[in-house]
Amino acid sequence: MASLLATLRKALDIPDADIVLRSSDQQLFKANRQALAYHSAVFRDMFSLAGHDGHEEMVDMSESATCLAVILTMCYPLDEPPVDFATLEADLVLECYEAAGKYGMWVAGLALRNCVEPLIKTEPFLVARTAHRLRDRVLLLAAGRELLKRNILVDAEENGRKAGVGLWANLLVFYFKSKEEVVKELSSLPRAPRPGGPYSSHPCRCNDAEDAWLALRATLERRLPTASLPKGELVTFLETQLTLSISYGCSQCPRAWRDLRTRVEEYESPVPLLL
Repeated sequence: MASLLATLRKALDIPDADIVLRSSDQQLFKANRQALAYHSAVFRDMFSLAGHDGHEEMVDMSESATCLAVILTMCYPLDEPPVDFATLEADLVLECYEAAGKYGMWVAGLALRNCVEPLIKTEPFLVARTAHRLRDRVLLLAAGRELLKRNILVDAEENGRKAGVGLWANLLVFYFKSKEEVVKELSSLPRAPRPGGPYSSHPCRCNDAEDAWLALRATLERRLPTASLPKGELVTFLETQLTLSISYGCSQCPRAWRDLRTRVEEYESPVPLLL
């Protein structure tokens, strides 16, 4: 990262600088007000409101030094790009893309978008977080569709850290709402007879049903895959899973089935539902 910053600084040797930008890590960059105003709607408005007394002023920025250097190189007519932006790390690409959106630098944003889109498959949580901050609905939905292909509860702590607390909760809701159609389809499937069938002399399997319920409940409380479902969908999900877990013979026993359905309807998730 240090060598990258050094390379970018060489491209930013600006003789007509009249403003200094200070990064979040306290590094200084000289820039030209006219170039910034030409490429950034935010800087243009800021300079037009503040005026200029001819003295070199300093502006504090929230971006890192490397991000600020990347953005500034896009404001000057260089013979060639100082670095291959496609080789930048995902965190830096997304930080630069967010900065371009934040400062109304749409030309820089379009250039960086080509580097952001491949990250949807490799870093969907980071992309979703950036899209959420920028209120970029198209990019957020693209990242969301990629997340539907995965089990986002695997490494949930790390995934939540990447997405951020507020967005993580929304992603959980989106993830399970989008899978609602699958749950409904499973619920509508006929209960295919298993060996032994309802008309055989197979005895009541209430004990098997009890074991299935205990195993299912333990799994739910350990993994919490339904924690974001509303109560009605939670009941549907549990009924579907229970139907797939117990023997057909037991599901035909009215007493056992009524008892199991009551347990399902009274089941409370160990964590508050998000909806």
